[in-house]
Amino acid sequence: MRRKEREITDAHEIETLVAKSNVVYLAMNDDGYPYVLPMNYGYRDRTMYLHCAQDGRKVALWRKDPRVSFVIVAAQELVPAAKACGWGTHFMSVAGVGRIRFIETPDEKRTALNSFMAQYTGEKPEYEDAMLARTAVVAITIEQMTGKKNGY
Repeated sequence: MRRKEREITDAHEIETLVAKSNVVYLAMNDDGYPYVLPMNYGYRDRTMYLHCAQDGRKVALWRKDPRVSFVIVAAQELVPAAKACGWGTHFMSVAGVGRIRFIETPDEKRTALNSFMAQYTGEKPEYEDAMLARTAVVAITIEQMTGKKNGY
């Protein structure tokens, strides 16, 4: 990281930023071009959980190449100034890389989906078997994660 004074070096602070946020910008490889989507996620124990339909472009890309990178913007605030070059941004963000693993069993899917619900609502609902069967649930095993902040 070029601006070392902005690097978040405390692993607990990085974990907290990921756990309190709710949108990840996920980048996938699409035949040499990045394909980036915002997605909601659940997070637990250095693993990010995602869910979507069983098919589609991102699922096909994950099956072809499970490597992904991601960015989470935990906070952002525009800081105006009198002159154009003085403007800036206060922010806290996390970036990382990992690998997609498809979760197949209903019990594993329930556990993964519970990470969403715990993060967003604190609830632990019941899931219908039919819904689980038609939902793709994946885990991103995080291999590397760094944090950066300015003004916070």
